[in-house]
Amino acid sequence: MKILVTGAAGFIGSHLVPELMRDGHDVVGIDIAERWPLSLRYDVRHESHLFSLPLVEGLRNAEAIVHLAAIASPRLCQDEPAVAWQTNVAGTYNVLQLARHLGIGRLVFLSSAHVYGISPKYLPTDERHPLALHDLYTSTKIIGESLCELFHGNCGLSYVSLRLFNAYGPGQSPDYFMGVKLKEARNRLITLRRDVREVTKDWVHVRDVISAILRALESDYVGPLNIGTGVETCLEAIVRQIAEMTGSKVQMVDGGDAGPSQMRADWRRARDVLGWKPTIDFQSGLQELVRKECG
Repeated sequence: MKILVTGAAGFIGSHLVPELMRDGHDVVGIDIAERWPLSLRYDVRHESHLFSLPLVEGLRNAEAIVHLAAIASPRLCQDEPAVAWQTNVAGTYNVLQLARHLGIGRLVFLSSAHVYGISPKYLPTDERHPLALHDLYTSTKIIGESLCELFHGNCGLSYVSLRLFNAYGPGQSPDYFMGVKLKEARNRLITLRRDVREVTKDWVHVRDVISAILRALESDYVGPLNIGTGVETCLEAIVRQIAEMTGSKVQMVDGGDAGPSQMRADWRRARDVLGWKPTIDFQSGLQELVRKECG
């Protein structure tokens, strides 16, 4: 199968593209960062990039798209709202237009469990939970899902929106909680804001995310699917585990007003329609990650 992967040089893309190649797929990867052989330099924000003759010719007979390109950090979205809007909304529209133009039949869209709000109204949270325009990031993801639904209704494009809970693993940007704490651990001093001590997340390993994407490409299911583990882990517990593994000190600091919040996935729909399940428990995944990142 010939597959276009947008955001191919990013955290998830850099894990996905080699896996697709190992499975024998013909992969065309694009990203604003050129990292050959993972990606060619094209920007989804610009229609002229996606519809350039070399890329269009290279995508002849393509059957599927995995759309990963996005500003995936809520903080970065707030800091650069215009860039977030152009990437997450206009970029998604451009990719959908490309799929329509080329007659590509399947699209896997990477969304987020943040569309349920923080915290959701109930736990574990299933796909029937109402969506919440919590911030700019979640709003762009909700609009992205709506655009996929629009193209499905108007053009017959088959799509699935994978609502990721907290993905983690090797190679993740230091803009995210896990990357920040691992970087601090290399200096043997990990900070933790007092206001986030009771925040819980549902952490799903990147290898399980890749497994879900591969299964979604082969499925004809249309609509949203939760990709998580159904297990909550609080941020303070993570910090203390990393500290113990690395011999680091933990320093509590003031700042922020996040307050307690919870996230926990109901992933049974993904099990039922994709035959997917999480296979890596968080403790094992964290130990592996600390060994790789901190030596």
